[in-house]
Amino acid sequence: MPTRLSAELVTDALTRLTGWEGGSDRISRTVVLTDDQDRQVRELLAVTTAAMNHDPEVERDGDKTTYVCTTHSESGVTELDIALASRINSPPGGRIRSASTWRPSAMR
Repeated sequence: MPTRLSAELVTDALTRLTGWEGGSDRISRTVVLTDDQDRQVRELLAVTTAAMNHDPEVERDGDKTTYVCTTHSESGVTELDIALASRINSPPGGRIRSASTWRPSAMR
């Protein structure tokens, strides 16, 4: 079972996760994506999240997609959430850039 991380460990991890913010309860990142990009990222992440057996909460509002990572069974952020945030930043086949846009590898 995953273990909840201390606030210090989460803060340290966030320094290496571009665009992410939060604390020991939850971490999140909001990016601007077209509907097509949002669909593509979700499809690419489906394989990763299935393998991890861990899903982010995903909220869509207009052109903004927000990913929220927390482990409900531990009531906070675990190593699974940090790993998942890293995969969200760099889904297979593309990368969410710091400018809040996602570029599929075919567009690089």
